[in-house]
Parts: sequence; C-alpha cells; structure tokens
Amino acid sequence: MASDSNGGATPGRGWRTRVALAGLAVVTALAGCQSPPAPQGPVVEVAGGAIAGTVEDGVRVFRGIPYAAAPVGERRWRAPAPPEAWNGVRRAAAFGPACPQPSRPDRPSRVGETAEDCLFLNVWAPPEAREAPVMVWIHGGAFRLGSGAQPFYDGTSFAANGVILVTFNYRLGRFGFFAHPALDEGGNFGLMDQAAALAWVRDNIGAFGGDPGNVTVFGESAGGASVLYLLTSPKTEGLFQRAAVQSGGGLQITRHLSEARGRLPSLVTLGTRWRGADVDAGALRALPVDEVIGEELGGGIGATGPVIDGDWVVGDPGSRLLAGEFHRVPVLVGANSNEASVLTAFGTDAEQAVSASRVDPGRLEALYPMADRERVAWGDAAFVAGARLTAKAVAEAGEEAYLYHFDYVLERRRDKVPGAGHGSEIPFVFNTLDELPMPRLLVSDADRAMARRLHSHWLNFARSGDPAGAAEGYWPAYAPARDTLLYIGSDRVEARSGLRRAALDFHEDRWRRATGR
Repeated sequence: MASDSNGGATPGRGWRTRVALAGLAVVTALAGCQSPPAPQGPVVEVAGGAIAGTVEDGVRVFRGIPYAAAPVGERRWRAPAPPEAWNGVRRAAAFGPACPQPSRPDRPSRVGETAEDCLFLNVWAPPEAREAPVMVWIHGGAFRLGSGAQPFYDGTSFAANGVILVTFNYRLGRFGFFAHPALDEGGNFGLMDQAAALAWVRDNIGAFGGDPGNVTVFGESAGGASVLYLLTSPKTEGLFQRAAVQSGGGLQITRHLSEARGRLPSLVTLGTRWRGADVDAGALRALPVDEVIGEELGGGIGATGPVIDGDWVVGDPGSRLLAGEFHRVPVLVGANSNEASVLTAFGTDAEQAVSASRVDPGRLEALYPMADRERVAWGDAAFVAGARLTAKAVAEAGEEAYLYHFDYVLERRRDKVPGAGHGSEIPFVFNTLDELPMPRLLVSDADRAMARRLHSHWLNFARSGDPAGAAEGYWPAYAPARDTLLYIGSDRVEARSGLRRAALDFHEDRWRRATGR
C-alpha cells in the first residue's frame, strides 16, 4: 500500500476499481427495481397482452398486432393458431411485415418488408369510440400480392368519421393455398387466416370501442372474391353483419382440392407437380421462402386462391349464392368500367383474353357495338356480370343488396384512359387520394369531392346497411325486375336500370352452362 505525504496509507488503483464496480452494481440494482417507463400513446388489452398505439391526426392507430401465431417452421401449412402471449406492453406503432410474395414487374408494390411471420393486423379508431361500427378490409392482389399496410388503405378518414377500420395480412400464393399428399392439412390457409382475423375482431374490437355485433367485411379484387367465399362458407357464420364486394367477380369456377375440375387440375396435383409425390412434410416445411414463392406472376388471374375442400369452401360462390346458401347479411357489390386494365400485370390484354375464351366474334360484335368491344366484354365477363348475379341472388333471398358501377376517372386523366381501371375506386372509398403519385398535380377539387361522396356511402353502409343514407330514390336496393344500380360517372351520379343487360345475360348464361347451374 502506498503512503501519502503526511505518512498515511492511500489506496491503490485496484482498490479504487473495486469500489467503482461495486457502486455500479448498486446503481444497476436500483435501476432494476424501478418501474419501466410508462408507454407513450393509448394502451389496450387484446389477446396476447397489452399494446400501445399512437395518436395521429386525431385518431388512435395500432399497427402490427399479431392476430395469430407465426406460421413458420412446423406451423407452415397449418391452420392459424392463437397468437403467443407477450410480457409487458407491446409497442404497436409500426406495421408488421407483409406476407412473402413475388416482385411485381409493372409497378412498385409498396408493401415494404416481407417475412413468413406476417399475420398482423392494424386498427384505426376514433379517440372516444363507444360501440362504433367496424369495417374490416381484405386487400387484393390475385391472392399472390399485397398487404394490409399499403398506403391507399390508411384508415384515418374512417376513424375520423366514427368508424373503426381494420386491415390485415393473410398468407399468399403457395403459402396460403397449397396441398400435397405429405401434409395432413391442405388448401385454404389464406382463407382460414381471413376468418381468424375476423374472429380476432369479434373477440377484441370492444377494447378499441368497437361494436363486435356491427362488423362489415369488405375487399377489392382478390379481397372482394375473398368476401364472396367468406359469405358462402359454412365456417364463418356470425363473423360479420354486412359485406361489400368491390370487383370480386361472382362467376368464378373454383379449383378443387383433390379432384380435377374440367381443365383445372386439383390443388394436390399442382403440389405434386411442383415438388414430387415422395417428398415428406419436414422437407416441404424446411424449403427456403424464396423457393416456395417461385416464379413471378405467371399463371394469370385465378391461378391461385381458395379451393373447394368440402369444409371451408363447398362450391363456387355464385352457385352457393343462387342456392341461397350464404349468410343472410346486406351486401354492397359492384365493379368498374375498365376492369381489363388489370390484364397488363399478367402480360396480356383484353383482345388475347377474349380470343382465348372462344366467343363467337359475330355474337360479340352484336352485344358490344363499339371499337374496343374486347376491353368492355372482358370486364363484364370477369367482374360486372358477377356483381349483378351476386346482387340478384341476395335480393331474391330476401336480403338487401346495393349494386354500383364505377366509371369515374380523375379529371386530369380523362383524355388518357378509357374508363375507371381495376382498383381505381379504392382511394375514393378510403378518401386517400393524397396517396396517389404527385397528388397536387393529378387530383382536382372535383376529384376530392367525389372521394368524400363515395367514402360517405361506405360509411353509411357500415353504420346502417343503407349506403345512400336514407336518401329517397338515390340508390335503391337492387330488385332483379328493375335491375337498378348506382352509376358513378365522371359527369353524373345517378340510378340507372338495365346496364348492358343483354351482354351481362350472355356472360351469366355461359357461366351457368359451364357450372351446370
């Protein structure tokens, strides 16, 4: 030990180090006894634990909430399980990853990060909600693309107008719709995810101030088709009280799980073609994500999606509707005037698609006496006729149906496109026109007024089941004899009867013959 100048002993460097470390240990121990900082933002308790959201533009927002266990490892290609619980308060400020999907060659996907652990949902809620109506959105993307976090699906305007908006991810492509002899489950995993999200809403939305007895499920394209499958599934009774189908078809011919259906091979056959019949379940579940995704968008519209499995799906949606085998809820349904625009994403066009359908050219010309008849005819066959059949079947079963035809084009785009493209109604329904590229240059005051108008109709439907909000004669409930819909055009919005009736009858008759209806 060293001595100081007065002859006293002074501690060496090692002693001082031991004292410092002891002091640090005391400080650390004291810090461990303190409570963690209070979470910022609103906190609610849901299945799994507590979550803390944010307040943005005056509404409460909760992102990235797990509604099911991660479908990874042994849980790949199994029905969704309840989410795993967590300790403390989970931050719910950021979206969860989107489900794995191919790249989109024609435009940026805007889905952000992807991961197989992707079963998350998002909630926008009014600040003081009490038994508020709830709308649950199912995104489109041919059952291969998309997520519930895409910018057009922002729920701020819904929540600002008193309606809770929920979006979510579901398994896509081979992850969502797959079967193989080695698996003890098969088929409709993506559809099961959608039902699990709706069940989560039923069980948890009260914590956000929502009314679990007033849920509207709605979606566009594959999301709209999903609504039709959910509407006609024996497994989804009571999960929603209203349904809205935007460009969801209705004349689908659905693939079967284990049997060929006409020219459609079964889902099991597709699985064995991809990987062979001898591979075991462990090897399938160990495949890298990119290998499961496979090629880009080959196969066209309808190449993947729900299949008839005798359990979740027991028939084509249109056939089930016509037989009255669907949940008795009000339905809002419609399609757009230029649905053929979607074909560009699949490397084809309307002329090629119509030619492949082998429709007699003379018959087509008689039904569509216009220069671009293939464009209109394909849209009618794929979407418009199915929307009318859906409305007709619902009305004939004694429920209220509301049919629309969307033909509104942005004011500054009217000399550039032939009509309202596939999905173009979405930013109007959500009142999210500002998410368009260069909105200040592209979006006019008239466009914003139309967005507020269309948005109000979806809000009204969620609140009461009447999209017109009791405006007499403006948008009457569909009646087959009158065949009246709401025409939403660039120059006017009005009730119209008999829109291309002969042409839609033609497409419906072809579908009936093909399905034995």
